[in-house]
Amino acid sequence: LWALGYHQSKWSYYPESNVNALAAEFRNRRITCDAIHLDIHHMKQYQALTWDRVRFPDPPGMIQRLGEQGFKVVTIIDPGIKINPDNYVWRSGLEKNVFCRRHDGALLEGEVWPGTCTFPDFTNPTTRSWWAALFSRQVGEYGVRGIWTDMNEPALFPDRTFPDDTRHNYDGFYCSHLKAHNIYGQCMAKATRLGMEIAAPQRRPFVLS
Repeated sequence: LWALGYHQSKWSYYPESNVNALAAEFRNRRITCDAIHLDIHHMKQYQALTWDRVRFPDPPGMIQRLGEQGFKVVTIIDPGIKINPDNYVWRSGLEKNVFCRRHDGALLEGEVWPGTCTFPDFTNPTTRSWWAALFSRQVGEYGVRGIWTDMNEPALFPDRTFPDDTRHNYDGFYCSHLKAHNIYGQCMAKATRLGMEIAAPQRRPFVLS
C-alpha cells in the first residue's frame, strides 16, 4: 500500500544528516510521505550496491530509524558496473562471464557515472540469477524496501546507447542489440524483482524502472 503513497525523490539527498533533516521536516509540517529515494550519491564512487560510508556511516541504522518514522527507503541502482577488481560485483560478474560483449568477443565498455564500466547482459537467465543474489545485504540485511533501476535504456555517456554489434543471449536466442535494446530494461527489472523476492520473501517487491 505504501507504494501508492507520496514518494520524495530528487537528485540527490546526501549525506545522512540531510536525509534525516528532510524526514523531520515532513513530520514537523505534518505532510504525508511514505518513501524517500536515495540517488547515486549514497554509493561509494557511484558503484552499484555499495554505500559511501563517509556520507552514510550506518545504512541499516538509518533505514531502521526512518522506518520507525514511517518512511520506506528506496535506493537507486544502475547497470553500469565499474571496472574495478577490488569490487566484488565487478569481479564476480567477470568470473561468471555475465557482461555484454561485442561481436569480436571483447567486453562492451562504456562511460557512465562511475567511470569506465561493463554491463550485465540481463537477457541471459544466468545473469539474472547472478544479479538477484547480489541483493541479500541491501534488501535482506539492511532493510531497503524498494529498488529504483536507472540508466537501463540502456544509456552510455554522452547521450547514446550500446553499439549495434553488442551481443545478447536473449534467453538462448542469440541476437544483437538491435533486437535486445527495448527488452534490456525490463530484464533488469525482472532480475531485480527476483533478488528482492529471494532476499525478503515476506515482502512484496517494489521496483521502479
